[in-house]
Amino acid sequence: MEPLSRRRAVRVLSVSGLAVATLLAVGSLAQAEPEGGGARVIDACVNKATGDVRIPTSYRPDCGPFEHSIRWNVRGPRGPQGPPGPAGLTGPSQVLSETEDIPANSAFQNVSVECPDGLVPTGGGFQVDSPDLTVIGSVPLVGPGGSGLLGWQATFTNTTDEVHAGTAYILCYTAPS
Repeated sequence: MEPLSRRRAVRVLSVSGLAVATLLAVGSLAQAEPEGGGARVIDACVNKATGDVRIPTSYRPDCGPFEHSIRWNVRGPRGPQGPPGPAGLTGPSQVLSETEDIPANSAFQNVSVECPDGLVPTGGGFQVDSPDLTVIGSVPLVGPGGSGLLGWQATFTNTTDEVHAGTAYILCYTAPS
């Protein structure tokens, strides 16, 4: 048998080392897979007297003499299908807006926008024409006595000597029948 050259020996050792590293990596991946077909196993300790449950930590990894060990990873049977939910909103949406001048040096100026009859509001927002205009609030506009959503209201404060514009937006959809 012919002795290996230094270059060939290095190549054989490199390939062998790579093969061993690959086997170790694949083996550790298989070892890291949770038990139970992908379900995570939960280990816990149950106090025999009180029934209190604790999850072991690195400080107390084992159950004590007054505890018993439990493990679970069982998924229960699927429950029955629930009843169908209410009909969702249909039809095209509309984005409506109302822009008003916010007077100079004024506080708590409300700008409101409402959905037309037959449409329901689903959200809203605001826009300012200047970083000097402060938004104090942006809230749903509720009907009298809490009778439902009507629109959207934005409240602005202008601390400058100039008039600025504040806009309230509303997103409306066709009301379910």
